[in-house]
Amino acid sequence: MSAMIIAQSASWFVALTQPLVNVRTTAVSTALSLVMTFLPELLDLHTKRLSAVRRPASSNAASNLDIGRTSSHANEHNTSKAHFRLDTMGCASCVSTVSAIIRKYPVASQNVSLEDGVAEVFFNTGRMSDGDGPDKSLSNVCKELRSLSKTICDEIEAAGFPVSGLTLDGTDIMR
Repeated sequence: MSAMIIAQSASWFVALTQPLVNVRTTAVSTALSLVMTFLPELLDLHTKRLSAVRRPASSNAASNLDIGRTSSHANEHNTSKAHFRLDTMGCASCVSTVSAIIRKYPVASQNVSLEDGVAEVFFNTGRMSDGDGPDKSLSNVCKELRSLSKTICDEIEAAGFPVSGLTLDGTDIMR
């Protein structure tokens, strides 16, 4: 910021003291520099406003991340769904970063939405139970989902995207 101020001050000094320098060009340059300097703050403000509008005031942290079986997917395809609330995503690069983190893990599918500030991850629980044979209990599958969800959550947070809360089948997961 201070480098931008110094550069613009020098530019205006030259523009105002030398008659051949175009003042309009210096003004456009200054406006562009200001926009580029404050763009991250403006995006953050916009994201926070969108987040406040979408989230009801009575919402608590436990409801911001919901991991559990969904009726349409769980019964037909043996999948579980993780829903991560990511309030700090502000650009397409953020979506790309979160998507790349999730792709490193064995998930059935994913959907990361910049507009909603969420990441949905579908786990194939049928494949988990087939891995160690038919005797693998639902309890073990739940433990694996819990561990995998915590690992993904930790890596997303390490990349700079705090996750608001974490629940599994309606139960809070302590991290």
